[in-house]
Amino acid sequence: MAGLASVVAQTCTQPVEVVKTRLQISGEVGAAAHKTYNSFLGSATMVARNEGFFGLYKGMSAAALREMSYSSLRFGLYEPFKRVLGESDAKHTPIWKKFASGAAAGIVGSGLANPTDVLKVRMMANEGEPKRMITIAKEVYADGGLTAFYRSVHTTMIRAAILNATKLAAYDDLKQNLLKHNIMQEGMPLHFCCSMFAGVMVAATTSPVDLVRTRLMNQPAGKKL
Repeated sequence: MAGLASVVAQTCTQPVEVVKTRLQISGEVGAAAHKTYNSFLGSATMVARNEGFFGLYKGMSAAALREMSYSSLRFGLYEPFKRVLGESDAKHTPIWKKFASGAAAGIVGSGLANPTDVLKVRMMANEGEPKRMITIAKEVYADGGLTAFYRSVHTTMIRAAILNATKLAAYDDLKQNLLKHNIMQEGMPLHFCCSMFAGVMVAATTSPVDLVRTRLMNQPAGKKL
């Protein structure tokens, strides 16, 4: 269920991901070098105008495949890792155990799902005619063999550790505190508020390493940042 829920969420946010990727690679030597992406709205308008509305959904197939694998693993492993660290009462689990469990789950999930991440970044960075995922996969393989699918895996795992430690711990800790102090009751509003808070925290902590990851995944063979 975690994977399916993540695919739904990714479908809603894919245009934001595409624009974010274009902003991150703007100015690189390559496909995006001749265009300047300066702002979110300006970049979104440029993509929609030059590539059509569905240009904002480039990479969706790879993104869905990534979420089905990566998100299923990171959410599925979070609770088991907490138990490994000695959790006995969810309401009184130290926050360091939540951070450590989230980081460990993120590292495992992102490492295994890195090939889908590479495909997603390449598809979103493509400014030309949309390409099928299999076509991008062949290009990646031609660019460096199987190891090309694990380009920037170390950066991806660092990002995932930060992201999941922040997201899962922030969500879990805020939820438990809101319930403990009777500020909110169990239900959709509680989950929504905790998710929003966790999302803001993730954006603040992962932006620098996310930029590096995208640049590394998008660079051609032989080029070094």
